[in-house]
Amino acid sequence: MPYFLTSTSYRAWMNGIRGGKDSNEVKRFFEASLDRTNNRTHARLNTQRKILAVLWTIWRKQTAYDPNLFFPLTPTAQAVC
Repeated sequence: MPYFLTSTSYRAWMNGIRGGKDSNEVKRFFEASLDRTNNRTHARLNTQRKILAVLWTIWRKQTAYDPNLFFPLTPTAQAVC
């Protein structure tokens, strides 16, 4: 079972950061984590944990996906997007 979660979160991370030119919440979170840690592996693992945490929250609360659960946009980040 842990391998399933690992591979699923890794695939979600890969699809999120490969989003092309468009910025999405997974890519923004990964880039912010990379800026904080200066380590690609740690940034990837932080992002995978966040993906699982958001999925768990959505399932537990039975709500629709909201990008602000993942990485809330600040007023400066909204101007850039």
